[in-house]
Amino acid sequence: MLIAYCLLLIAYCLLLIAYCLLLIAYCLLLIAYCLLLIAYCLLLIAYWLCKRSNDLLLKNALYQSGPYKRKDMPYNKKWLHKEFEKKITVVNWKAAQRDVENFLRPKDRKFVENWNAAFFQKQIEKIELVSM
Repeated sequence: MLIAYCLLLIAYCLLLIAYCLLLIAYCLLLIAYCLLLIAYCLLLIAYWLCKRSNDLLLKNALYQSGPYKRKDMPYNKKWLHKEFEKKITVVNWKAAQRDVENFLRPKDRKFVENWNAAFFQKQIEKIELVSM
């Protein structure tokens, strides 16, 4: 009878250990979830910073070279759209298609078939600047 009680006590201890291990595993999963959440937040912050930095880099690059070199420009969405619209109207889209097609595989050349002023005009509407 004493052996039965000892076996019962050992079984109870093993169940208690299993329960503790399960509780520890649950805590580790909770910690892992929190770490994933922190990593996701850091990725969002990094994305925001990269987007903001790219906007600042574009503004500085425009100021340093090209037709806007050292010109005071009202760098905002309206100005950028207007400048893109001006450039879109003067581009020879057929010549641009031929130039780009040389670098594409034959199956990928359909990509440039739709290139025209109207197509790029629609793309301008998708541009968003990050406010500084």
